[in-house]
Amino acid sequence: MSGPKSANYRLSDAIDSLDGADRELRVEIQRREEEEKRQAEQERKRREAEARARAEEARRREEARQQQLSVARSTRRRLVTLREQIVAAIASLPQVSGIPPAIPDVPEIHDETMKSLTSLIRNYESINHRLDEIKARVEMAGMLADLDVSTLGKAETVGAMLDRYVASRSGHSATPSHHDTLEKRKGVVSRIIGRILEVSIDELPPALESLIQRALVIESEDRFEMLCTDLRLQVQQGNERVEQRKKAAEMARTWLSRLEPLDTDGTFAELRESLVDVRSGGRPWDADIERQCQTASTELENAAQRRQDARASKILEATLRDLGYKVDNIDKTLFTEGGDVFFQAGGWDDYYMRLKIMPNRGVMHFNMVRSEEGVASTQRDLEMEKKWCNKYPHLMEVLATRGIDTTSLRALSAGTYEVETVQAKVLPVKRAQSKLREETEPSQMQRKPSGEQR
Repeated sequence: MSGPKSANYRLSDAIDSLDGADRELRVEIQRREEEEKRQAEQERKRREAEARARAEEARRREEARQQQLSVARSTRRRLVTLREQIVAAIASLPQVSGIPPAIPDVPEIHDETMKSLTSLIRNYESINHRLDEIKARVEMAGMLADLDVSTLGKAETVGAMLDRYVASRSGHSATPSHHDTLEKRKGVVSRIIGRILEVSIDELPPALESLIQRALVIESEDRFEMLCTDLRLQVQQGNERVEQRKKAAEMARTWLSRLEPLDTDGTFAELRESLVDVRSGGRPWDADIERQCQTASTELENAAQRRQDARASKILEATLRDLGYKVDNIDKTLFTEGGDVFFQAGGWDDYYMRLKIMPNRGVMHFNMVRSEEGVASTQRDLEMEKKWCNKYPHLMEVLATRGIDTTSLRALSAGTYEVETVQAKVLPVKRAQSKLREETEPSQMQRKPSGEQR
């Protein structure tokens, strides 16, 4: 007869910390996991080294691109200012006012990729060469002797740029109305861009910088109004981009705080590097990186659960052995995939305890079984069950101290059901004994003839 017992189980944090485990258990588990940790550490270092190399290369490329962009912006500011000064100077020359030289336009910076920037800078060099030729021709007419371009291209605030442009344009016109128009336009532009006035030009999108400059110097008032409309749209879009970057940075911080504690072996080091770039504003947040984060989170959480389940299997195996039971090595997937564990104490002979783990329900179930090779005896069944029932509470207490908490679902008394008979081949201890016999019998047969000779 059998008195089955079932309990809910929960793997507590003690499984990971092993604070509640006995010293012998800690030593045994640490010995078993030492090789796994060493291999995992080597793999983690390899992945982190590769990720650092990729990140370093990406940083070098980005640094070079930013340097190229800075050169392009500085060069463009200088060329635009120089072009405006040349236009104003030529317009003040009566002898050439009707036939002005062909002054090249300065293209805007729409594409900030390295390839496009390199091509754009070459184009700027060509334009600069052309403007220098025109400037030389104007200087020959004595009109540009007082031009000061020593500060052109230097970083300044947007407000300082507006003041400089207005002063530059006013200096080439003696008409008070023209000066008033420039001041009025500067006021309109200042109100539109608002808080951007104190921002460095280097932090301003090149397209917005160009739009501000064009709005100040355009001749037509209608065209000025159109440019102001474009300017309002650009400022609004710029503010939206700033807010998007803030939200992206916050998303990146949230995901980093979630992934970093779980990614102990550096599997997703490259993704975490990307999140660092998003947090610093080096790259935008997009659907692809969000998908990668979701996938990584799921995989890491599953991996963490598998590690906890494997640790629980080792704790269960070590606990049974510490309490004097004979048990084969328990598969580390027991608390993940479920299965049966057979164990017995000394003197149990053909009796075994069968432990069935059902992880989908969080249940462990114990019941006594007897090998088919044993002799059925109601009295012996009851005797063995009582021995087990007396030791069951202690096993539950030790498991709880080591991180496997249990709550009783069913605890029937000894003799409630008949003890189930199982085939010997399903019992691991029986399998081991059978294998041992198969290995020793041939040796005994070989030694027997020599004994007869003696």
